[in-house]
Amino acid sequence: MKKNLISVIVPAYQTGKYLERCIESLRAQTYENLEILLICTSSEDNTESLCRELAASDRRIKLFPCPVKGVSNARNIALQHAEGEYIAFVDADDHVEKNYLQLLHRSIQDTDIGLCGFDRVRSDTDGSIIQERPELLGADTLYDRDRLFTDILCNNTIGGYLWNKLFRSNLIQKASLTFRPELSVGEDMVFITEYIKYVRSGYYSNEICYHYCHNEESALQKMYTTGVFEESKLSNLKASRYILQTLHEDSHAAQEAASYRMVRTGMWTVFNMLKCNHFDRDILKNIQGDMSGNLLIYCKNPQSRALEKAAAVMVRVWPEGFWRVASTFVRVAPKDTIRRYVN
Repeated sequence: MKKNLISVIVPAYQTGKYLERCIESLRAQTYENLEILLICTSSEDNTESLCRELAASDRRIKLFPCPVKGVSNARNIALQHAEGEYIAFVDADDHVEKNYLQLLHRSIQDTDIGLCGFDRVRSDTDGSIIQERPELLGADTLYDRDRLFTDILCNNTIGGYLWNKLFRSNLIQKASLTFRPELSVGEDMVFITEYIKYVRSGYYSNEICYHYCHNEESALQKMYTTGVFEESKLSNLKASRYILQTLHEDSHAAQEAASYRMVRTGMWTVFNMLKCNHFDRDILKNIQGDMSGNLLIYCKNPQSRALEKAAAVMVRVWPEGFWRVASTFVRVAPKDTIRRYVN
């Protein structure tokens, strides 16, 4: 492990349109003590050839093949080869500000995890670029571990994302952390939750240094756009069950955050079933069971909106009845309201 070296992990699969922009933003970092681990999976576009060109252009870029598809497999390979004292994760279709690593490195000096602000970038129908900024904290903030659990699992201010955070390699190794290949979505939040069990504190900088770009070809975005309810849409539900199990003997705040996430993800799954007009009694019954012991905590949480609380209560009491009422709601409610609740 090399002191003060930051290992930046970038999985690359079907990202030829964006990869060069991503890597160039990392090469331009004001913090120069870094290595870029480019993990390439066989792709149908020019991703592989571009990976080779980029690796040849800068000695800090190290290229490793990933024989099995899946971002978790790619990240696990990278963790085996990372030499840095710190680990950062960047998605190949995103890009960062030039002070991204400098800011995160400063934030982690007296803590166990550094965090920074981010925005979401997407193209409007007329081709213009829209930057959506989540509600940010009023100032840079020192977090204890309980508040980390609460904010990461219950809201999107700092989020359960890998890419706006910096991790300590020794804690990852101490906890023997890896990513779960069986999860296509939500694997990042599970990893972060397992990591935070070993931290004392974290520091959040309000400055926006990471630009998350909506890529319609990504695994997450395909979940929203296909209109078909696929097995991948249950991945978040599985992730929340892992988190609930991981934190079941942790602090009261951690357990409450996990309970909120379990119910919230259950309702997210139900709303996606509605959008896809996919009625599955077994899934609804399982979600009903997931809510047992967690629903009251969810309803008391200030992050829960009124309509979501009412829907969650009805799913817990009578899932088939909820489906009948909600199906009618989806047909007649204004589009803006549906968009707010149904991803």
